[in-house]
Amino acid sequence: MHYVGVGSYIDVSMLDCQVSMLVYQAAYHLIAGEVPGPQGREHVSFPTYRAFRCADGIEIVVAANTERMWSDLCAALGRPDLPTDPRFTLNQDRLRNRAALAPLLEAAAAAIPSDRLLAALAAAQVPAGPINTLDRALTDAQVRHRDMVVEMTDRDGDSIRVVGNPLKFAGASTREHAYPHRLGADNAPILRELLGLSEDDVAGLANDGIIAVG
Repeated sequence: MHYVGVGSYIDVSMLDCQVSMLVYQAAYHLIAGEVPGPQGREHVSFPTYRAFRCADGIEIVVAANTERMWSDLCAALGRPDLPTDPRFTLNQDRLRNRAALAPLLEAAAAAIPSDRLLAALAAAQVPAGPINTLDRALTDAQVRHRDMVVEMTDRDGDSIRVVGNPLKFAGASTREHAYPHRLGADNAPILRELLGLSEDDVAGLANDGIIAVG
């Protein structure tokens, strides 16, 4: 029973989360007894939900999961003839003949630069996006807009760039980051405040090479 205004203990298991992410593959097994193997570049049930390598070598993933999206995908690929091919009319047809369909789609995508194909698919409201390398991911406009790459500068003018905080809190700046303290920077105040050592004691430890002082 849930009581309004009363807190509850929340139990979140990493194992439970991993199992829940099996989604449709778990359903296929629990209902039909299937044990799926590696999926590779294609969705097991939708041959038009897959990755394509474009003319510039960049790979994109397209999720054309409806008949309207299928037709729009073909138009974007310059193959408006494919939806009228009886082998590919409906998804069940495409699934049955995916071995024949795949090379046709791959050849069409390989002739088009990724930015042009992505723009055409976006205009047609067909979900698609690039498979980014790390450098492309960290320069993505949305990643930068979300402050997921931040630059920190220390008191000596040295700066580094690091990944930002994915947790955004209302009313709190995501740009308030502290440069990592240099080795030994906190030794002196800790020894003075927690252990009661004098300035001379701390200086002696530093001079003897026992501690570093930043």
